Amino acid sequence: MSIVIIRSIIIPLYRITNVMSELADGQLDVLIKDTNRHDEVGKMALAVEQFKLAAQHNKELERDAHTLREKQQREEEELRTKKEADRVQKENLARTEQEEKEAQLNELTKAINGFEEKIAVITTSISSISEKMFLASNTLSDNVTRNNTETFSAAAASKQASQNVQAVSAAAEELSSSIV
Repeated sequence: MSIVIIRSIIIPLYRITNVMSELADGQLDVLIKDTNRHDEVGKMALAVEQFKLAAQHNKELERDAHTLREKQQREEEELRTKKEADRVQKENLARTEQEEKEAQLNELTKAINGFEEKIAVITTSISSISEKMFLASNTLSDNVTRNNTETFSAAAASKQASQNVQAVSAAAEELSSSIV
């Protein structure tokens, strides 16, 4: 009878103990025997089978959680990378816009300076021409004044000559009347 007890109880309990140790060590692919028995050993084997299934399920959940954490970390890293790329792109765009504005401002400044230089040349030319016109008008005014003076002198001389001609004519008439 002791052989029967050993074979029917102790050996199956020993197997269940070994399976439980393997499960505790993380070996979840062990085969559990005696689950088809209808006694306490079968109930224990079924309980160990439930532990095994629960452990496998937990392992799957851990794997899924780990995969999910890795995915979340990758997504966060991708988001950080995208944000950094967007920030760099915005900075580059702002820098490019600023450089374009500065280039436009430089071109406008050059155009204004060129315009001012041309205006200065034109102003100098106009001033020079105005001065020459002023000198020419003074010369013309002097010439007109001189011509007026000479005209008055010529008129006075003409009047004097006319008076002289009249005096000579009167003298010639007197002389002619005295000869006759």
